[in-house]
Amino acid sequence: MALPYFLTGKIEEQGTYLRLSASHFEDKQIDVVHGRVANVESAAHKVILEDGTAVEYEKLLVATGAEPIIPPVSGMDDPRVQQCWHLEDAERIVELAKPGARAVQVGAGFIGCIILESWVIREVNLTVVEMGPRMVPRMLGEKAGAC
Repeated sequence: MALPYFLTGKIEEQGTYLRLSASHFEDKQIDVVHGRVANVESAAHKVILEDGTAVEYEKLLVATGAEPIIPPVSGMDDPRVQQCWHLEDAERIVELAKPGARAVQVGAGFIGCIILESWVIREVNLTVVEMGPRMVPRMLGEKAGAC
């Protein structure tokens, strides 16, 4: 989520790091458990992992993560086509996003709209293509998402 702000120049590379030290989670009193959830026993306030380990909770947040959606169209392997998923991707975009450059952004979802700001700040001539009927289609209604 930090990469769009790196692209705008609002934060430096260090601001994209999730952990500032090897002891980051310990310093924040966060227990990290690696495993796959097999079952949630909400009445008992427990998450059961595939290996049988039970982890008790008071509140449960399900943060499933995401993967970039690569449109199934030809040409996506062209070196001029850039995803924005890793820091290296963002660094490459910064190299290419010079004032006056022409770019097409595929996607105007939540993250895409944040990335739009970086193009504007960098004075890139931008065209946005969104397959949905409006900007941020999964979050905004027809009026709010209208262009």
